[in-house]
Amino acid sequence: MLVAGCAVVFVPIIQTDVKLNQDLGPRASSVELSWVNGETTFTIHLAPGYESQAESIACRIVKPDIKTSSTPNAHFEIVSSGGYILADDTTPCG
Repeated sequence: MLVAGCAVVFVPIIQTDVKLNQDLGPRASSVELSWVNGETTFTIHLAPGYESQAESIACRIVKPDIKTSSTPNAHFEIVSSGGYILADDTTPCG
C-alpha cells in the first residue's frame, strides 16, 4: 500500500519535471526538485547566456507548464549559474 501511495504522490511531480526539462531545452542546465513538508519546488538552473531571459522564461514556459500540470500549486525558482534567484512563482507576467 505504501508503494501505491508514493506513486500517487510522486508520479505527477515527475511528470511536471519531465515537461519542464523538455520545454526548457537548452535554456536550462538542470532542473532540481525538492519536496519538503508537502511543498513542491522546482529550481531551474539557467544555462549561461540565458540569464537576461529569466522573466520571459518564467512567464512563457515555466508558469504555463506548472499551471497545466498535475502539480499546479508547485513553486519554482529560476537561478543563474552563480546561484542568484532571477525569477520565481511571484514574478509578474504582463
